[in-house]
Amino acid sequence: ANQPIRFNATVLWSDSDGRVVLEARSWTLGEAPDPILLNWGDGYNSWRWDLGKIVQLTGEAITDDDGTSWISRSGSDERVCLLGDGTESIEQLSIGEPVDWVGRLSMEEFGMESTARFCIDVR
Repeated sequence: ANQPIRFNATVLWSDSDGRVVLEARSWTLGEAPDPILLNWGDGYNSWRWDLGKIVQLTGEAITDDDGTSWISRSGSDERVCLLGDGTESIEQLSIGEPVDWVGRLSMEEFGMESTARFCIDVR
């Protein structure tokens, strides 16, 4: 989000679909914006505006008994799910202190339980 893109394209009319089609032939990405800094105390009302954006959150990677990875706030039970390749907890152990995690913020909703959780995808 918020990254400029410049592209050369052709505008076509699709008779079969009855719509305009934009066919991009080449493109150049502009400079990526800095990640948005999330603060643990802000919570849902603030974070929801940054869904889909690249964010930064400081915390410790942990894995629970079910194998789910989390970014945990030091000294607290607050946590955000961590979507990665599964090696984040091992990397965290080698560093030994909270890490600035950078990734795309998403939210998983669980309709049956009427709950939701934020996730940061670092893949």
